[in-house]
Amino acid sequence: GPSNRLVCRVRKAFNIMLSTSLVHYFPPKHHIRALRIIDSLLVDDPENIPSLMGRGFILQHAKKWPKASAAFASVARLDPDGVEHGIRAREEHAWCQMMCGELEVAVDELRVVISALDELERRQDDKARSWWRLGRCYWEMGCQFYPH
Repeated sequence: GPSNRLVCRVRKAFNIMLSTSLVHYFPPKHHIRALRIIDSLLVDDPENIPSLMGRGFILQHAKKWPKASAAFASVARLDPDGVEHGIRAREEHAWCQMMCGELEVAVDELRVVISALDELERRQDDKARSWWRLGRCYWEMGCQFYPH
């Protein structure tokens, strides 16, 4: 009945908050527990954006760049201009692309992210991280031409 649906919605909301907290609290200490919760949430709702973001961050921390890239790409597709998740997902996707050696793709994506962030106020940390990552891409591109 209706009360059963309410209990399910409350449980889902609690699990989303819990898993999101576990992803970022002393990583990777809680990642196995977080991933179990995230995977169960994604079974019921494969387009759950906070769960996809959490999965991406866990995979990124484990240096599983292609799988992390896929998780962030899903969020970027679902929420392309979202301030809370979409833009960050695009940035993280670009970073994963850079770590996979797709430097030109990463540069293009980071430039789009920086342009979007420039339109927003109070996103200095995001802007700084994106600019640093763009610089790192250019550094890596230079190292390909001028090996050290």
